[in-house]
Amino acid sequence: MSIPTYRKIMFYMDIILVPFIVIFFSIAAHTTGNKIYYLYFGVAVAAIFRSISYLRKERANKSS
Repeated sequence: MSIPTYRKIMFYMDIILVPFIVIFFSIAAHTTGNKIYYLYFGVAVAAIFRSISYLRKERANKSS
């Protein structure tokens, strides 16, 4: 059994958080009309790109 690394933990956290951020904060921004919630969309997009970069590094490590 391998110990999960920090990057793997962050990867799974991103997978869990992104749908929550997108769904919840889009509803909140629509109902309140507050522009600060668009900041959270930036966080969600950053989490998606972080997940993609993690998957690319894992694929590169397996192929080498």
